[in-house]
Amino acid sequence: MKIKKVYQKRFTTVDNTVLNDTNLSWKAKGLFVYLWSQADEWDFYET
Repeated sequence: MKIKKVYQKRFTTVDNTVLNDTNLSWKAKGLFVYLWSQADEWDFYET
């Protein structure tokens, strides 16, 4: 029997290397995860 889980919401998988990097601040890690979790169609601009 094959069981398929259907997710109602999107989810993001992040490599622990980024989260465990002591050279990055919590603010930088949070920003990274936020940006990483956005749709592929998103465009980011530095202002």
